Amino acid sequence: MSVAPRRRSILLATAAVTAAATAPAVAAPAGDRHPHRPSGPLVIGHRGAAGWRPEHTADAYSYAVRAGADWIEPDKSSLVPPNTLLADAHAAGLKVGAYTFRAENQYLPAAYRRGTDPNAFGDAFAEYAFHYGQGVDAVVTDFPDIAVQAREDLRG
Repeated sequence: MSVAPRRRSILLATAAVTAAATAPAVAAPAGDRHPHRPSGPLVIGHRGAAGWRPEHTADAYSYAVRAGADWIEPDKSSLVPPNTLLADAHAAGLKVGAYTFRAENQYLPAAYRRGTDPNAFGDAFAEYAFHYGQGVDAVVTDFPDIAVQAREDLRG
């Protein structure tokens, strides 16, 4: 997907989460988003509801909210400002787990790459710190040791 349609999809997804957050809801006890569901496993809308709607679209995120998902799992790039998907999802009562974090340059944004070798490790710590600082609730990573160390470094 080219940059312009992807940016448009992210903006539409943000609008959908905002709309879902402000839509009238059935009265439920405070803090209980899903009174119809007993406690149990969490439901995570991967890329919104990519099985039913085009991934990373307003329709997919809106569908996940309406379906009662507890979390959404967007691509980490859709959480970078000026996108407001993270804040909008939190306002809708959803947790956000961003994916996929890797340490190699080829998977990092240009600002976090070190050198020109696409397989060499870049500054993954800085990328984790950025997303943790933005308030992401979870990360999906191929390098959990680096993610944990970055989280511990942030806690001080």
